[in-house]
Amino acid sequence: MACAGDEPFELVSKGSVDNVDELRVAFETDGDAYAWLTQYSEATNTSWIVDWEIPNPTRFVFHKKWRCQHSSLNKTAGKHSTNCPAFVDIKIKKVTKATKRNDPFLNRPVPLTALIKLHEVHNHVLDCADGLRLLKPTSDTRAAFFRYFENDMTPAVAIAHHKEKLASQEERDTLLASSAVNPPASTVYHWFRGWRRGQYGSEGESPLSKLNRRAPEYLERGKLLCAPAYSFYR
Repeated sequence: MACAGDEPFELVSKGSVDNVDELRVAFETDGDAYAWLTQYSEATNTSWIVDWEIPNPTRFVFHKKWRCQHSSLNKTAGKHSTNCPAFVDIKIKKVTKATKRNDPFLNRPVPLTALIKLHEVHNHVLDCADGLRLLKPTSDTRAAFFRYFENDMTPAVAIAHHKEKLASQEERDTLLASSAVNPPASTVYHWFRGWRRGQYGSEGESPLSKLNRRAPEYLERGKLLCAPAYSFYR
């Protein structure tokens, strides 16, 4: 079983029922759950899609379930849909007098509020080239490319620069094969179009008009206004 994060945790059961492991972890908010899932995904070379969640829960803090991206959820049969049974289920309990009476993990000096259920038996290979290629880009990867765009890099230049950085690292072959950290060009161009709209407005507003309209804001923040060095791709 792979684990992630630095929070206190305890393995409650190891695949005793239907190959499902149960962990108790010290989480406080849904942000802790999302951060844990991100670290777990990176550690296991996996990507997950939402199966269901409880919106605005009252009896607990958070409850959400994800399935492997190769499950049959919301897709037709094919080589990318292997009906993989793996899942991650995270519930964060409230710490009250009533819940502490029924759950000894909530009585600890650091309450282990989260119950994580893991089905880690995938029916496909995780670390092969095809599996790595199908991983979803991480939020850190997306943020890195947005920084490249902020530095006036075109999508093509950003892709080349990013690959050069990955190639200089020790595990370069795995990193270059993984779409989690080395996204496909189509994804990068999609990010660039979204970033450009956020910076310069809709397609109907020219970049220079946008700059002129936001000039007072830029000047107040101490930014230098200059014409961008890249072409504006549609």
